[in-house]
Amino acid sequence: MRKLDSGKDDRRQATRGRALGEKSRTSPLLVILACIALILLAAVIFLLLRNKVFFPNNEQGLVREGESNFHFSPPSEEEILTEASASVLPSAESENTATTSTKAVTSVSSARSSTEGLSAQEKQAQAELIQAHIKENFDPSQLISQSYCLMDFETGLVLAEGKADQSLPPASLTKVLTALLALDHYADLNQEVIIQEEDIAGLAEADASTAGFQAGQSVTIEDLLNGLLLPSGADAAHALAREISGSQEAFVQAMNAKAQDLGLKHSHFTNPTGLPEEGLYSTAHDMAKLFWSASQDERFVKIAGSNNYGMAPDDFYPEGLGMLSTFIWKFNSDPDFATRILAGKSGYTGKEQCQASLFEKNGRRYVLITLGALTDDPNSATAVHDQVVVMNDLVK
Repeated sequence: MRKLDSGKDDRRQATRGRALGEKSRTSPLLVILACIALILLAAVIFLLLRNKVFFPNNEQGLVREGESNFHFSPPSEEEILTEASASVLPSAESENTATTSTKAVTSVSSARSSTEGLSAQEKQAQAELIQAHIKENFDPSQLISQSYCLMDFETGLVLAEGKADQSLPPASLTKVLTALLALDHYADLNQEVIIQEEDIAGLAEADASTAGFQAGQSVTIEDLLNGLLLPSGADAAHALAREISGSQEAFVQAMNAKAQDLGLKHSHFTNPTGLPEEGLYSTAHDMAKLFWSASQDERFVKIAGSNNYGMAPDDFYPEGLGMLSTFIWKFNSDPDFATRILAGKSGYTGKEQCQASLFEKNGRRYVLITLGALTDDPNSATAVHDQVVVMNDLVK
């Protein structure tokens, strides 16, 4: 019996051995399969990152087809303060000449142009060649905006346009004219003014964007211009209008006189902010002329091309008042976007987005206006989509 039992034990041991042997023989295969799976997974992740399938059909990283595929999340107040904190000066530095930090934006003075050294006739000839190329190759059906205008910065030649004389609300692009009048009026941007109650009255009720200035606060013209052009502050617009002309009504008269001087034949302005109002209208062509004129002043380009601005600490803002551009950060959100945005301004009516930009590509500068991009979301990529389509596809 013991021998029989022993035989059974031997058979059991042999069975266990075979099972263990089979397990040991299959283990290397499982390891190899697991390694292959990991390699394939890594390759897929690499391709996703490389081709940016999260932004389909666009090698630059910004979606071209439909606003729903790409959406911007607006910066929070904490992000604005963090972004602008680097440019907030200590109170000891009372000049209020706040520095700006921006990744893809440079002053127009430092932009190297491919037209340097050319005669006016040669510049015009170059612009006409670009115009002919665009006319032959560009498909305007890609755009969402109701109208657009692309202008050569060097010559002022309109390179491409679509319904560019159609009257549309300019929204906060109006503030470009307000800024231009202020720059005409003030040679010294360090001049100080006091914010009045009338500058901020009614803005909250009108749901207007503001820079955050407070009644009784002492600020410089530079502070006001940054508040006007970066966060699109209606409070800054009101303060500048009052300081320059004495009243909003008198400033509006100056606005329309300046518009006439600039040859804006299809525009009329009723306030310095661009808040919707009967009788306030413009066109893409007129806005291109306006932005082109404003961009001749390097002070305008420096401010409108800044990503952020920080005011020195005061009694109203012990840590300083930070401001973030409503325009520049949208383009800087994609690190692969190669076009150099030199200056920009955005606007929103509650139904439509509009944008103005000065940009450089292949050593040449352009002004681009897009108006009437329909959307009910101020943070959608509708107007940015059109700007990117033109910058990437139209301009070569």
